[in-house]
Amino acid sequence: MGVNSEFEFLTTTLEDLRLKLTRGSAIFEVFASNEFQVQVNTPNNKMFFVETGIYRIDVIGGNETVSVWKGKAKIREYDAKFVKGGKRAVINGDKVSVNKFKRDNLDDLGRWSEM
Repeated sequence: MGVNSEFEFLTTTLEDLRLKLTRGSAIFEVFASNEFQVQVNTPNNKMFFVETGIYRIDVIGGNETVSVWKGKAKIREYDAKFVKGGKRAVINGDKVSVNKFKRDNLDDLGRWSEM
């Protein structure tokens, strides 16, 4: 979790792990399979980590992004958009734009997580 971040566990069972990130940044290292996915709710979206990997979600100033270092994330249950490794999705209302990002361009949270 990054500085000034706020989250809560909605469920803690391994079969149905759901969290809510209200603000800030969080990096997740996740084991996922067809039977097990992690769901992270943000103020405006639901995101699902559908493959084993490393993910970061940022909820800052009304903007929401999900960055995928490795793995695959799904944004929203319906009208879903998928984000693969090396890509970042910026979510603005109903619009989702997906672009490449430099995985080695790390801030303090990224460097700490990497260690």
